[in-house]
Amino acid sequence: MLGKFYENVVDVELYCQMVDLIYRLSEHTNKEQLYRWMENSALFFRKPNQEMEDAYGLRYPGEVLERLDEKETVTERQLRALGLALAETKKVQNDGMFIGKQQPSFWKRMKRTLKKNDLFWLGIQYLAEDGSRELYEKLLDFPVQSVEEQIFILSLLPDDHVVWEKVKGTLNLLLGKERKCSVYTHSELYAWLVTRYHERVKGYQKKDIMVLKYLLRLPFSYAREGSAARRELLKAGYTVQEIMYLSMSLLYQARAVNMLKKDGLTAERMAVETCMLFLEGNGEHLDVAGDFCRQLLDDYRYFHVRLEDTTGIFDRLYELLKVENVQTYQLLLSCDRNEERHSRWFRIDLTDPKWQELYFRIDENSFRRWVFETLSLEQYGKEKMEQYLSIYQELTGESFLNHFWNKKNYNLNYIFVKLAEMEILCPLSLLKEYLSECRSNQEQTDQKWENMTDYLKTYMKGLQTPKAVEMLFLTAEEIGISDQGLFAVEDLLLESVGMEDSCKRSYYSYYGSSSFAFSRIDLIRPFLSMEEHRKLFYIIERHIFVNYPDKYLSFLIGVLSKEDHLLWFPREEAREVFLALTETACRRKQLENLRKIYLTEEELEEFNLKKQEREHRHLLLEQKRKTDAIRRDFTRQVAEIRNTESHFSGLYDYVQKHCYESDEKKEKRYITSRYLCSLFQKRNVSMILEREEAGSLCELLKFLFMKEELTFAEVKWILGFVEVMENQKEAA
Repeated sequence: MLGKFYENVVDVELYCQMVDLIYRLSEHTNKEQLYRWMENSALFFRKPNQEMEDAYGLRYPGEVLERLDEKETVTERQLRALGLALAETKKVQNDGMFIGKQQPSFWKRMKRTLKKNDLFWLGIQYLAEDGSRELYEKLLDFPVQSVEEQIFILSLLPDDHVVWEKVKGTLNLLLGKERKCSVYTHSELYAWLVTRYHERVKGYQKKDIMVLKYLLRLPFSYAREGSAARRELLKAGYTVQEIMYLSMSLLYQARAVNMLKKDGLTAERMAVETCMLFLEGNGEHLDVAGDFCRQLLDDYRYFHVRLEDTTGIFDRLYELLKVENVQTYQLLLSCDRNEERHSRWFRIDLTDPKWQELYFRIDENSFRRWVFETLSLEQYGKEKMEQYLSIYQELTGESFLNHFWNKKNYNLNYIFVKLAEMEILCPLSLLKEYLSECRSNQEQTDQKWENMTDYLKTYMKGLQTPKAVEMLFLTAEEIGISDQGLFAVEDLLLESVGMEDSCKRSYYSYYGSSSFAFSRIDLIRPFLSMEEHRKLFYIIERHIFVNYPDKYLSFLIGVLSKEDHLLWFPREEAREVFLALTETACRRKQLENLRKIYLTEEELEEFNLKKQEREHRHLLLEQKRKTDAIRRDFTRQVAEIRNTESHFSGLYDYVQKHCYESDEKKEKRYITSRYLCSLFQKRNVSMILEREEAGSLCELLKFLFMKEELTFAEVKWILGFVEVMENQKEAA
């Protein structure tokens, strides 16, 4: 447990080996239970790295006491280790473990070798003599010089009020004003004290042991900024970093009920603050606290409770932390599993000397990756960019520009464009070099330029600079616009002028087709002259005409539709093209907008009048077609129900039937009302109807009357011809 703090005075490994040997040879009935107690409670004990037999070839405890000098030099360290092991295992020892005077001789040797006031000799005697009162007093009054000595004494003495009252002041001094131990290396000592004595300071009101009180209560509450605990500990000489390191360490190391939950919101806040304190600034304490920060970053990678709307410690730190030192950079890079999400942390500004060390401290691939990321996203001027590239070459021994020849990389696309804009490299010269080499050996040239041509095309994308357009002109002249080969620029050209969408292209190309968006075509480049605009137009026009003749008219319409193109396309010439289009594609909807641009007001007014006349005639014809269809349907239905008992109920159902169009409803009601009038106008005698059919007629007449298709006089007149069959029977 705490053996590492006593290595300079006790051979802890030998102590563990001796205890382990005695327990293994013991015949005590409860030895396994006592062994587990030793593992959990003894100050030094742990399972040895190597058993006594393997380490020294010694088989039983008495042999160890007698012959250890033959195996190694026995000093006070070894004597204390063996004496402490014998004293602590007294209850489980067998008579057969020691022969003759092996054990008495050893005790005499210890007495001769160790001083009377040797703390460990006193402790060994106290254990061996089952808690002698005299030795108890000596231990209690021992003039301790360190926390380690005090904890050794406390581990021997009973945990009672008398002992606590005697040592609390000393502990307060040793952990306060007279502190010599570092919390970074001795946190286990604090944890031991918390586990043993936290209940004794709970609710303690006196001010005589304020430092000890707040130290032992650290794992039970957050010593946040402004808290009494933080104020008192700062006064006692602890730094904020030490306070938070100790607070979080104790959550891991101390064993006590009611401590803060490690997965609770308060502990999450503490973990964030602890990491912030060590990772920010110059990271001066990361040499001692770095491993613990790694553990916190791993354990709190995902919060159990969302903190400030973040789901893990990395996301929360990303909002708060600016990486300012190489150690923090390395630590975060090695722990973070989502570097892209936290990319701002990992950019490398080589113009700042402190970051140049990263080349030697992280792997080469990571270094290059984040150099690329930095150059693609940071807004450097030309001077600083040249400085950056120069430093990169000094560190790596290679020119940064070699990357454009050797690999394809997303970030390198942006960097290439930046360097071209700053004139640090010249894409036009590179293209000329490529085309020149193509003339001599196409296959060898393509192999050499496989990566570089991608960056040249990236620079040309969008045709946003005079050089990019000049490169297009040169390409068209030398090898033409094609979708085949290493320097295929068809897609680039069509996308650049808005004629093709890259996403749509990938979809349609899968099915062997092409998708064009002529309505978005834009050939305007403010830096081009009229002649250069026309040259660009002719290149595209020829390409579309030759390769996509079925799209040619749509292309022309798209060009003419954008009035800005009249800056380089003389209006009269454009009008002539438009008039030619109207003759070949007069029904195209795309021509509507062109008429507003290229027709005079009189021509447009005349066209609109003719259009209105055509639309009116079309409307009349459509109405007549619908009316004829309704009347044919009515005639068919009347033919089916006339002279039947469902004549009028059928008519009533017909006019009531749902129709989507109001004109259709009105026409049905109209022809039904006219049919009724003509039906009764031809009669000279009454129409005798069953009661139910007469009711249907009345419902029909009421409906048509309410819809104003029959007048009241017409309703009376029709009913005057109707008699109900029951009335005739009664009269007879």
